[in-house]
Amino acid sequence: LSVLMQETPTLFSGVAILAGFVLERTGPEAVPTTQVFMAHGSKDSIVPLETARSGAERLVSKGFHVEFHLDDVEHKVGKGGMRE
Repeated sequence: LSVLMQETPTLFSGVAILAGFVLERTGPEAVPTTQVFMAHGSKDSIVPLETARSGAERLVSKGFHVEFHLDDVEHKVGKGGMRE
């Protein structure tokens, strides 16, 4: 999903990346309109927190609006992330 979103940044109005990461791609060619919500666990041993944060920062640098929510959980979405 993160690849498609970067290659076609006007395809989605919103995307949720839950306990995941962003694969790096070139582009986008167009101005991104996609709102991105990322929820991650601070204790995630599957996808390290730094991997998720660097992906969020990469999207922001490309012009995406990213809301990053962090919960004190492992590889899942916590209660706070679910509420958001």
